[in-house]
Amino acid sequence: MNTTLKKLLIPLMAISSTCMGISSTHNTNRSFLNLQPSRDGAVAKAFMPVFVNLKKSVDEEDKSDEYIDLSLMLTPFYNQTKSSKNIGKYLGLNNSNIVTLGNTGNAVTPDTISGNIVSIWAVIKKGGVTNVGSSVGVSNDGIVTLNPVSRSAGANIDVLLDLNSVAEGLSFSAGTAFVRRSNNLYDTITGGTGDPEQDITLLNFLRGTAQGAAYAAPLSKAILPGTSVAKAGFADIDLQLKYNIFNKERYNVAAYLEATLPTGNKPHGKFLFEPVIGTRSLRLGGGLCLKARVFKKNNKKNRVNFHGNIMWQHGFEGEETRVLDVKNRAWARYLATIPANTTVGAATITPAANILAQKLVVNSRNIIKTQAALCYEYKNIIYETGYHLFWKQKEDNTLKTPFPDASYYFVLPIASKGDNPTTTFQTHFDEIKAENLVINHDSQLWHSLFSTIGYANKKAESPWMIAAGWSYNFSNEQQRAPSSWDVYAKTGISF
Repeated sequence: MNTTLKKLLIPLMAISSTCMGISSTHNTNRSFLNLQPSRDGAVAKAFMPVFVNLKKSVDEEDKSDEYIDLSLMLTPFYNQTKSSKNIGKYLGLNNSNIVTLGNTGNAVTPDTISGNIVSIWAVIKKGGVTNVGSSVGVSNDGIVTLNPVSRSAGANIDVLLDLNSVAEGLSFSAGTAFVRRSNNLYDTITGGTGDPEQDITLLNFLRGTAQGAAYAAPLSKAILPGTSVAKAGFADIDLQLKYNIFNKERYNVAAYLEATLPTGNKPHGKFLFEPVIGTRSLRLGGGLCLKARVFKKNNKKNRVNFHGNIMWQHGFEGEETRVLDVKNRAWARYLATIPANTTVGAATITPAANILAQKLVVNSRNIIKTQAALCYEYKNIIYETGYHLFWKQKEDNTLKTPFPDASYYFVLPIASKGDNPTTTFQTHFDEIKAENLVINHDSQLWHSLFSTIGYANKKAESPWMIAAGWSYNFSNEQQRAPSSWDVYAKTGISF
């Protein structure tokens, strides 16, 4: 048998044998994971009412018709995912972050083998491996363990402009975040090796470094890089126009319109668990916010206020490239494929991820954000604690270009060199059908608890504040909505 073909098929077919026929669910065996955008979490909204109220310390008699009330706030932050094992389950198999590549418990016997390809095939038995035929094949099971972690560091920048000169109670705000997100699979890959002359192992196959002179292509999508992959940039711009509907001494109710302009990067499918910042699509919507006095004593020097906010936005369509999953084909992205009307050979075998990387028209649909907090003020000291919710609807995506049926086939372990999926040995192949492609990300829901403590000097010529806080973000669906934590600082000034 061709030596180069042997080298390629060892990792590809080892994966194929164990993965075929294993069902996937929405919480496991997935290639793409949406992480919560930095501007959508509790950090961006925490202490915001305190920042908004800085401008009220300026004496009204000092304001002329040309007076511009401008406030600036900077929020440096650090975020890190917590549930590395759960993220590993999402990207792994059968609700586990440990993937064993072999056919343990279902041994392939020589009676079921035909042709040259499977002459390198290993008979996997519980507790060990026995090689088939005279050729040396995979000498042990391959085991892949995934413990992914995502880390984000950056700063939110918010600007608030009072537009009372235009209309009483009108204001405009703009905000963005500069973020560096670094994702690391923290994977370990063991086994999946052959004899010393086999230079293509499971490790360098999944790393995308396996090379061969006579086969179609090494893995170029959904690569496990073995190190951190990072992206940095501005993660969206939020624009808000707000109007105070009721502005009383004991309470305030305001309505607002908000637009989110995407400025972050888009996924391209090169790496598994690739870092993405921002929402990646235009969003339009609006909401209501409420401030109500709960307690007051000593002429406002000791008081408690309630702050509430609810917002809805609709996400419009955008394009991005993802490596798609296939129903009932676990880890389909790493299986061996062959084009239609060709025969099995070194020059035709291609990792499925290279084929399954498709451009999507992503319809992110609707999101809802709510927040409720109690804010205690004693003189210049302010403490806020609250709850934040972020919900994102299941996507309704379409393929940019329809995926043609009967164009590509998974190669089953019993296929032989020279087999043609469209003419003979039909049972040795499995057609990749468009109807079986998984193109939508499921809905996501995060709950967040947060606390912030700060100091505000509202009597200064230019009122200012400083604060520090933390938040913990969690979900009952941690595999598709991973838990994380944040620490942050805030500083603001009003001119």
